[in-house]
Amino acid sequence: EDTWKLLNPMMRLLMSQPYINHARHWSRWAKSNWRSGGFRKHRAYVHTRPLAISHLVDLAVHGVGIVAPKAENVLSDRPWLVGVTPSPATAGRIVINRTPRYNNPGFDWSEVVKLYGDRLIFIGARHEWTAFCRSCGFVEYLATFDMLDAAEAIAGSEMFIGNQSSCYALAEGLKKRRVLEVGIVQPDCIYPKGRGVTYSHDGSM
Repeated sequence: EDTWKLLNPMMRLLMSQPYINHARHWSRWAKSNWRSGGFRKHRAYVHTRPLAISHLVDLAVHGVGIVAPKAENVLSDRPWLVGVTPSPATAGRIVINRTPRYNNPGFDWSEVVKLYGDRLIFIGARHEWTAFCRSCGFVEYLATFDMLDAAEAIAGSEMFIGNQSSCYALAEGLKKRRVLEVGIVQPDCIYPKGRGVTYSHDGSM
């Protein structure tokens, strides 16, 4: 289990949150009360509903004895990632991330690079960064060890820009000023009461 604390990219972030008492790596052979990835299988799931709400609906349907938070709390403008130490490496910078999935061709990343230049700093997988630089222009890369490192980078920045990804989820959880490149096929990361957020469906900001 101590080994997984080092190898699991979520572990340090999870254990840094005061409302989480314990976390451990799940093996596919281990018994699970609720497999959260199954939420897409029931008819209540729709592509335009926020993912957090889809998970809550699935949790309620399966009734596994876990007390689910109320939807209005999930959609509130209050941070649900707390106590994250801002990284000095991103002070005054704009942190960006773009993954291969959930892209929107109407979102002009090249223009973002042209506008903000050396204020931008990319976090995420190195192959995501090289693909981004190849198609949109060169930006600096910041290596992050795990999701807590990524959260600290976002917390220390002036703003976050990204597509629907785990890094965007961190920015959402921190309620950091953020711009989302909304996926065309599955626009499921729009939270109506979001604070300091711009949702870009057509490239406008």
